[in-house]
Amino acid sequence: MIQGFIACVKCFLIQEDLTGFDVLEKRDQEEFKMRIKRLIPCGILTYLLSAYLPVSIHPIAVQDFKVNSDTAEGIAQDWPDIAFDSLGNFVIVYCDKGVDGDFRQIYFQRFDSQANRLGVPVLVSDTTLRHNDSPATAMHPSGRFIITWRSGTCAPEWNHDIQVRRYDSSGNALDLWQRVDMERPDPDSVSWPRDPEIAIDTAGNFVIVWQAQEHPGHKGWAQLFNAFGERVGENFLILDLNASANPLINEFEFPRVAYNSQGYFFICWMGAISGPGGTKYHPLGRVYNHSREPITKIFPLVTPGSEWDYGGHVCVAANSRDNFVTAFGVNDTLGTYPNNAIAVRTFDTLGNALNEVTIVNDVIDLGDIWWTVRVAVDDLDGYVVLWSDSRDGRNLWAQRFNSEDEPQGKNYRINVPPNSLATPGGAGWNMLCWSLDICKNSVGFAWMDFRNYTTYGADVYARVLNLDAIGHYLPGDVILDGIVDTADVRYLINYLLIDGWGLVPDWTGDVNASGEVTVSDVVYLVNYLFKGGPPPQKPITGSE
Repeated sequence: MIQGFIACVKCFLIQEDLTGFDVLEKRDQEEFKMRIKRLIPCGILTYLLSAYLPVSIHPIAVQDFKVNSDTAEGIAQDWPDIAFDSLGNFVIVYCDKGVDGDFRQIYFQRFDSQANRLGVPVLVSDTTLRHNDSPATAMHPSGRFIITWRSGTCAPEWNHDIQVRRYDSSGNALDLWQRVDMERPDPDSVSWPRDPEIAIDTAGNFVIVWQAQEHPGHKGWAQLFNAFGERVGENFLILDLNASANPLINEFEFPRVAYNSQGYFFICWMGAISGPGGTKYHPLGRVYNHSREPITKIFPLVTPGSEWDYGGHVCVAANSRDNFVTAFGVNDTLGTYPNNAIAVRTFDTLGNALNEVTIVNDVIDLGDIWWTVRVAVDDLDGYVVLWSDSRDGRNLWAQRFNSEDEPQGKNYRINVPPNSLATPGGAGWNMLCWSLDICKNSVGFAWMDFRNYTTYGADVYARVLNLDAIGHYLPGDVILDGIVDTADVRYLINYLLIDGWGLVPDWTGDVNASGEVTVSDVVYLVNYLFKGGPPPQKPITGSE
């Protein structure tokens, strides 16, 4: 055999230290690459690598996996939401669009704490004659969970309402679905409800909020329920644009809600404030007590006229101090962040800001930012923020903060492989969606993903990470699972030699710190794993 093939075999059978690969003649290096390409599709490379898998201890983490079981061509799944119980078991709810996009259905899939499936996807919406979408879920520490969604008839009537259904910890329905928005006007020519959100307290009481595009003007609604699923009072208005106490405040879109242990709940939404400079979108909030009485007036989460003059989508979570952590998109009037930014701010139960606006993203230019932002708190009152932007492709990013609002590590990419949130062919999509929740030291993520698309279909993917791993990249860990092993070698080979998925950040593959990622890094990594060679190196700049 020629020298290149001998080098290839020796490299993966560990017969010789090949750190001198760089000095091989160019012809032999190309032969090395060609032989590797031939080994990949027939499975030999996987066998050779797995046979020498080193023994190692790594953080508990579950690499990203597909949630939905439907793989038919043209069918898309979207709008995922995830929630944990106190033991780390979790549920993911999502929307199945169907082949023609009509008669969409809501499903949930349960998992244990190691992300093993518990049963099969379960149909929630229980009807094939209505259009169902926009699901949201909340789980009690005991494992009981509640799902709310929008349901309606399709064209030409387009009559919609908000529905809810409760389940026990084994996924058995506790009741039939019931309509939530009972007090709104009918028909939909007068009111069009959408985007329900839900929060549950430790006693099992829950609240659902939604927006209604009523004519004229928008309104924000909410409904309380007790732990038995019984309505507490009627629907109540959060914001009535036709009779607002503040005529400068308008719009009510994409509401979010969180409960604290005192029974107070914080409702926030993307609204708008009119002023001398025109009408601008702002993240707005209001706090209520358990009797539905407003504790605060409607207030902006960022100060109008400040550097962060307006913003977009908003989310909220309550910590053990009974404070509310909010995350939202903001516009930088000074121009430091040319394509806007992601920010956080914490408020007490009286709506008082406890800190200044803190920017989440660690790069200046986020490219095309998608302003859907999510936040979840951990047991130590730290929190994790989740969003998407288009730096290095369309990816999902997370940033961890401690209880003092200090960022821990860097923005961390969640989706593997990179750019899997990019819509096919660059085509637009009505709503890219993602969600997260935290249980002890585990963080679960769920999102809409296009890596396996067919005719613009989409799947729901999920991932569970160790909380401590978020924000901290390891050189050589190109698949971001918290350990450097043969899976990273295979990924690098696919990336370099057969046009595989890319590297984000790219320095994780530059294990010899040469300033670029080449086949030499594959050889370096193999020698580290199987021959006791030097460990992967961090570059001088750009790494955590």
